[in-house]
Amino acid sequence: MITHPKYVSCCDYDLAIINSICLPKERNQRIPVDTKAMIAGWGGKYAQSELNAFGSFNLKQGLVYIKENQYCKQNYGSFDEYDEICATNIRDSVDTRG
Repeated sequence: MITHPKYVSCCDYDLAIINSICLPKERNQRIPVDTKAMIAGWGGKYAQSELNAFGSFNLKQGLVYIKENQYCKQNYGSFDEYDEICATNIRDSVDTRG
């Protein structure tokens, strides 16, 4: 497992690679919109952040599709394109900002 070098505690840089994954080859390379990706984490399952104070007690995973950064900027007030990847799966109610 490889943890993010800036990880200290919840909730910034709380990303770890647990198995091999495909990453862009070039620095700042954009992942094409609608690329499929698998996510895993202990994040909350409610739209209102206050309901997710403790996240989940179970590690979850889901299929998402990469979206334009503008999508997350419009739908998530705190989205940071330099620190996060915008991806969602509206049909299955799965999204990520990590």
